[in-house]
Amino acid sequence: MMSYPWPGNVRELKNVLERGVILCQSEILSPEHLPLEVQGPHTPHVKSGVSFGSISLQEMEQLHIMDVLKAVDGNKSKAARILDISRSTLREKLKGYENE
Repeated sequence: MMSYPWPGNVRELKNVLERGVILCQSEILSPEHLPLEVQGPHTPHVKSGVSFGSISLQEMEQLHIMDVLKAVDGNKSKAARILDISRSTLREKLKGYENE
């Protein structure tokens, strides 16, 4: 985290930590709970037992969105805030997942 330039300053740091705390299943926040760009180059990128190299970007996005929704007990407004997207964008993405 120290080497990340934080272009969004304190607001970005706050959002990253809030997202990490929500996704964290334990009391300890660790690098895998943070976005990849913040984790740094030496953190193994594995989530839910799936290597990032083995799935598409669209599949990774869907996994992340579904993980955030699960972490906030399905609260779409809160999930959209954490994901930094509008609620309508989240709704459209979820509708697309249903049609797959």
